[in-house]
Amino acid sequence: MKIDFPCVTLNDCIASDGSLRCGIKIQLKDAEVNIWIKPEEMDLFSEVATASWDERATIQIGSCFNAPVFWCSGADTVSILIGHDDETWDVSFTLPHSVIRDIQAELQTKKAEQAVHGNTH
Repeated sequence: MKIDFPCVTLNDCIASDGSLRCGIKIQLKDAEVNIWIKPEEMDLFSEVATASWDERATIQIGSCFNAPVFWCSGADTVSILIGHDDETWDVSFTLPHSVIRDIQAELQTKKAEQAVHGNTH
């Protein structure tokens, strides 16, 4: 089976404090990152496209390595910045804008499934 990269999958998870999280797994050809978001952060992905790095605007969504994750857009890519602030992050990488569209599509599917099953995490 051929896998197109980047590949995005979402899974329901339970945080160490017992609260619900959605795990976003972004797989690249030679790397993988797992980002944990709270249910109330799901709708924030619609704002990433307007968070312009040229204007130093970022949207904080989720956590990774127990640090906040910041998202912003450039002309052709989305940047993910992992660290305690969006100026001096510890890990950063860029991905095509299609990744945000994939995440939004997965989240919409998840919301539709929750509505059908009466589960409103």
